[in-house]
Amino acid sequence: MSLFSPPDPAQSDYSHLEHLACGYWPSEVFFLALNFDLFAKIGTGIKNLGQFGLDHDLDPSGLQRLFPALQQLGLLEHEGGYWFPSSISRTYLDRKSPDCMLDFFLYRQYMQKGWGNLAEKIGPPAQPNITPESPYSERNFHYVKALDLLARQKGVEIVARTRKCAWQGPILDIGGGAGALSRAFLQERPEEYATVFDLAEVHKAARIIYPHPSDWRHLDYIEGDFSKHTFAGHEKFGLILMANFLHAYDAGTAKNLLTKACSLLADGGTLIIHDYFPDRQTSRNFKAILYDLHMLANTYNGTCHRSDKVINWLVDSGLSAPQALDLDSDSSLIIASQSGEPISVAPDWLQLAQEHGFRTGVLLEPRDVITAPWVALKCQFGCKKFAKGLQCPPFSMDADKTRQLLDSYTKCLLVEGTPPGHTFHQQLLDLERSVFLQGKHKALIFGAGPCSLCPTCDINKPCVKPGKARPAMEACGIDVYETMKKAGLGLSPRTAKDQYVKYVGLLLLE
Repeated sequence: MSLFSPPDPAQSDYSHLEHLACGYWPSEVFFLALNFDLFAKIGTGIKNLGQFGLDHDLDPSGLQRLFPALQQLGLLEHEGGYWFPSSISRTYLDRKSPDCMLDFFLYRQYMQKGWGNLAEKIGPPAQPNITPESPYSERNFHYVKALDLLARQKGVEIVARTRKCAWQGPILDIGGGAGALSRAFLQERPEEYATVFDLAEVHKAARIIYPHPSDWRHLDYIEGDFSKHTFAGHEKFGLILMANFLHAYDAGTAKNLLTKACSLLADGGTLIIHDYFPDRQTSRNFKAILYDLHMLANTYNGTCHRSDKVINWLVDSGLSAPQALDLDSDSSLIIASQSGEPISVAPDWLQLAQEHGFRTGVLLEPRDVITAPWVALKCQFGCKKFAKGLQCPPFSMDADKTRQLLDSYTKCLLVEGTPPGHTFHQQLLDLERSVFLQGKHKALIFGAGPCSLCPTCDINKPCVKPGKARPAMEACGIDVYETMKKAGLGLSPRTAKDQYVKYVGLLLLE
């Protein structure tokens, strides 16, 4: 859904409002790149960001965090180790282009200042609850209160997604603020006890936010700096929570804090980390890369760490089979155990698709995959490969048989990738195999375009590579354009040679 579109009337979570509140994040990144004249400086592509930074008096470490955000916004591409402008950036943001609109967008930045007067145009502006000049105690209270409100919303989802974890108390909530996440877990098991660990001023604010003694039933507080606090040798915890904590520190400090947390786990204990991980890029948690820039702009050394890096830290600390999964909102979890047994969590098919090289993926119900008899006619009266391959019409399934097949499944995954075709096909096969090995024995893929396995196909003999051959979606009567529309993904015919090419595949899951 576009930021400028109204939300689904049936939407019940806060995510649309959060997108609105953070709407300035992408525009600030965009204007920053324009003022650096970044797209002209990149030219046709660069590989060494360190050298690029030195050549243009830009901080290389900052570029390492900025460039993925520009890629996330569709302004840069990254392939084969090279960073290069996307098609729209080359066309409209490079002064060497005849269609350059750089000055127009810089004028938009200039006009942005006028929006500061919008309130005065409508009525007397309300005084903000807090300003940079407010006393520290007031700023801290509003900070703790704001994060607690978020934690209440996140807590419901986190508890639901980790319900299969066989955790036992007591709970240690590190950097837990006013304790909303601990309270969410205690609601599940009111007989357990929790300890929230945070700074003294945070505890003071928490007592104001939760003033009643009943709010602190089975909930204690330890004030201090977690990195310096000494726990008694016998103190162990069955469940340790670290929510929005690690991203406040650089990699070295974060690893040390995580190692200390792991040492406090009881035998069979569970560790749950909630955070924004830049490598967990799906249609849901696209904000993680921008959140990393948020930390760069507003903290001393805060960093959103990659989930694979955090998982390696956990393995180094002796925890077994750490797993990452994405929430339905805009953040992710990493779950690990001291028990030696993998934790049972639902697979994240969207992330798995990205790990196999696909740009994005969307889970669909089979009814959202559109079939029609006219699709095969487009092959017959528009494709020079018609009747020249065993995976193409008239040898492939017709629309009726495809519909019957689709209706025998309950879930499927639409994935989007790029040329070349043989690479895309191999990625589909690898994805199918991974899903099969995870216990989904019905996994079956449909590809895109004519089969690329063999230079020519002898249609008078059986297929020579039946283990790898798969038909295209359109070859079996699937309306790819309408299905992409149902999935909320755009697809349109190319009208120029340099336009971006999309390949679309379909994985039938279960």
